[in-house]
Amino acid sequence: MSNSTTPIKTEKKLVPELRFKEFGYDYKNFRLSDLMTRYSEKNSDEEFKLEEILSLSVKHGIVNRKDLIGDQYKNVNHKAYIKTRLNDFVFGKSISASYPFGVFKANIHGDGLLSTLYYTFRMNNNIDPKYFDTYFSYQNRANNFLRKFVLVGDRYITTNPKFLLTGKVFVPTEITEQQKIVTFLSAVDKKIQQLTKKKELLEQYKKGVMQELFSGQLRFKDENGNPYPNWGKKRIDEILKPFSDPVNVENETMYQQIGIRSHGKGIFHKVFVSGKSLGNKRVFWIKENLFIVNIVFAWEKAVSMTTKSELGMIASHRFPMYQSKNNLAHIPFITKYFLTPKGKYLLQLASPGGAGRNKTLGKQNFNELEIKIPSLKEQQKIANYLSRIDTKIESVNNQVTQTQTFKKGLLQQMFV
Repeated sequence: MSNSTTPIKTEKKLVPELRFKEFGYDYKNFRLSDLMTRYSEKNSDEEFKLEEILSLSVKHGIVNRKDLIGDQYKNVNHKAYIKTRLNDFVFGKSISASYPFGVFKANIHGDGLLSTLYYTFRMNNNIDPKYFDTYFSYQNRANNFLRKFVLVGDRYITTNPKFLLTGKVFVPTEITEQQKIVTFLSAVDKKIQQLTKKKELLEQYKKGVMQELFSGQLRFKDENGNPYPNWGKKRIDEILKPFSDPVNVENETMYQQIGIRSHGKGIFHKVFVSGKSLGNKRVFWIKENLFIVNIVFAWEKAVSMTTKSELGMIASHRFPMYQSKNNLAHIPFITKYFLTPKGKYLLQLASPGGAGRNKTLGKQNFNELEIKIPSLKEQQKIANYLSRIDTKIESVNNQVTQTQTFKKGLLQQMFV
């Protein structure tokens, strides 16, 4: 972006903290009634297309209801619905966790019908609908504004649209500045979308590669270009052995326990607790590079590998740990294996019982599982290759998070 369009900081009171330098006037304090007019146009059409029925989504704004919730409302009588036009401003009276005082969004979707849970407003020439949509997209700003004008009920809120229009906002008086802000933030949104798509494509690629690698369809060769030996079946107790280093708990010492999330989301660290609070619980020191299982939720892939980050921490008896036996298993490979559909299926087989906490992994059942694995060197190559993909995914995910944080800061600083 060139210098002429780079926002600069300013200390003026009636202007935002961050602003494009070519604009120097103060913002103006408008009532909403100066920027929009309440209107309600009832639907009189006998026939309509389901695609014309719209809903307000916190994440996506005005969207086609069929895309949002499918066909479940197609038999509802929509004759009492109200019409909305492109660039209307819409207020939704339903409650959500993020927006407990309703949602204010511009209709940039197109013409359609809305239920009576919405108020519609027609924007005038003093305001760009997309600018105002962006203005109210910052969660704290929207909630702080709307909470003054609504009465919150169990599921919906009550408000008077005329009362709502008495609310005041500071906005730039020139449409050109409003549009420039929208264009700038749209570029940030586009970057977030591109990075999110890149992450999704990498995850899809990893999923496909894992399926080919762990089924033996895709093979590596050794340093001389020769194939590795064929994969062979091994029982778990042939390639893994339990690791156990019991903790001699001292009442006054502080200990940090770990947990393992389901669905392959890894290890998390709990808060420190005193030895006294552990009571008679059997706990064990954690060593790095071990395969570790949450026996309660192993059936939904609550497995992981310990790292240096867990050194000095402890795990209860519900988290058995395993190390390589006879140098036959590469722990990163084993961990990734049990995150595949086949690995999940085997963990379910070894976890008899009903749903939830009754499906506990049986240690003997686990030991008796048979898996098909390659030689140690090919295991290492497979695990290293997948780790490189994981690193790329993590890097892109960090970029998404950083860009989202950057945008959040802009939404705070580019508006009054």
